[in-house]
Amino acid sequence: MRLNVELKEISPVKKKLEVVIPSEDVEREIEKAYKRLGKEVSVKGFRKGKVPRAIIERLYKDRVEGEVALKLIDESLPLAFKDKGIKPLSAPEIEPHHRLEAGKDFSYSAIFEVTPRIDVTGYEGLEIEKKDVVVEEKEVEDAIKALIENHAHFEDIKEERPAKEGDLVVIDFEGQMDGQPIKDGKAKDYPVVIGSGNLLESFEKGLIGMRCGDEKEIEVEFPEDYGNRELAGKKGTFRVLLKDIKEKILPEPNEEFARDLGLKDMEELREKVREELLEEKEKAEKKRVRDEIIERLIEKNTFEVPPKYLREYEEHLFNQILKVLYRQGRTPEDMDKLRSTCKARAEREVRASIIIKAIAEKEGIEVSEEEIEERIKEIGERHGQDPGTLKRLYQERGLLEGLRMEILEDKVFEFIESKASRKA
Repeated sequence: MRLNVELKEISPVKKKLEVVIPSEDVEREIEKAYKRLGKEVSVKGFRKGKVPRAIIERLYKDRVEGEVALKLIDESLPLAFKDKGIKPLSAPEIEPHHRLEAGKDFSYSAIFEVTPRIDVTGYEGLEIEKKDVVVEEKEVEDAIKALIENHAHFEDIKEERPAKEGDLVVIDFEGQMDGQPIKDGKAKDYPVVIGSGNLLESFEKGLIGMRCGDEKEIEVEFPEDYGNRELAGKKGTFRVLLKDIKEKILPEPNEEFARDLGLKDMEELREKVREELLEEKEKAEKKRVRDEIIERLIEKNTFEVPPKYLREYEEHLFNQILKVLYRQGRTPEDMDKLRSTCKARAEREVRASIIIKAIAEKEGIEVSEEEIEERIKEIGERHGQDPGTLKRLYQERGLLEGLRMEILEDKVFEFIESKASRKA
């Protein structure tokens, strides 16, 4: 397909393509459309496939011209972008200049957003404060205690006693506020670990001291930021029946416990915990340094951000957070606040992405196929997955470009850090 393509600038982030498709291409596609339609349509008085072209045109002209116009746009637009070396950021807005007609050129406009070309500065010679990462012995011991807690189990109490913090109790409860039942404030055989924070703190504290078979009323005060706004900041009462008490049994921190975790002894467990804590701290420090670098580069480089792309990315972040919350059985406490948070985060992340790509282009930093293969291999080894299977999964889900960008970011940050000076 031969095209006449003209590129016009509307703004640093918005461009316009004027595309003209020659009449001979238009005519050829119209002919194909009528031939295809002639084999399909049925008209009274004619055998299928034998309907005269003039009758088909009279009956289906608008349909054919509309379908051909869409086909020509779909086929020509990628070629026009390639001709001008353009990668649009978002779906273009298409506007045909006129109705498609046989024997005439067909033209249309495509308005779209692009990544702004910026001469990024200030990334060489940055003064960066890098903090030394150490793991204290107390942190190792606390982590082992948490590990022991996570492997606790519950058993029936050996002798009758009141419930205490840490016990698993089974209760029936029914809530009221101002003499009216609280919506969704009723349950039977509800298990809760006292002190876990799964219920209101005042509710869980009210369970302490109760014995099996006890009934009591517990007064609670819903916090001001409670998810249900109808209850937030108000007081209520819950009638509670305690039906069962189980006590927490912690495993002994010994070699048997270590072997249950697939390790030789407690010394090896301590070393593994230390390594994991160190890795977590190093990741956190790496993120802190990179966040600081990005904040400073955003301050130093001002440019227009593509508005449509920014809105689409903000909506993407908002929907992703909602999905996570709904999966957890939660709803946003303040939808407006969540939207505002997503808006600020979207702008920061879009600006960061533009700056990183600009530095990569300026410094000739690229990502090779070998580096992608190596990263997939690393991910596979970390999660016990076959690299070949993992790569196919990335391809099928369209995740390879995201992985490429992740590697590019790592390389750009490594370049910036190699040129930086360390604060005293």
